Amino acid sequence: LLNNFIVPQTSAITSGTSNCNEASGKDSVMEAYLETNTFALQNDISKGNGETLTGLLTIMSCNNFDSVSANLKNNYSYIYQDQNNNNQVKARLTEKIQATSACQVNI
Repeated sequence: LLNNFIVPQTSAITSGTSNCNEASGKDSVMEAYLETNTFALQNDISKGNGETLTGLLTIMSCNNFDSVSANLKNNYSYIYQDQNNNNQVKARLTEKIQATSACQVNI
């Protein structure tokens, strides 16, 4: 599922057909992934595991999935306190992922 999602998006970004510039490529992939997988990701974060959570952490270059997943699960209420605002959810997800020392986010 993840490979099918990333490859076409990356191709669109590098070929200039997605209305995004290359500097924001990873950020754009994350935004598209969050939008496409909103409810499944929210469910996975509440459980602390799942395919869409693994996909997000892969996009964000996280190495220690267990530690990051536990951190996101513990901060579920904070991350989704305004679940209808995708920008806030994305910002809070990024904040909590960056707060986990096992993960480096470069977006």
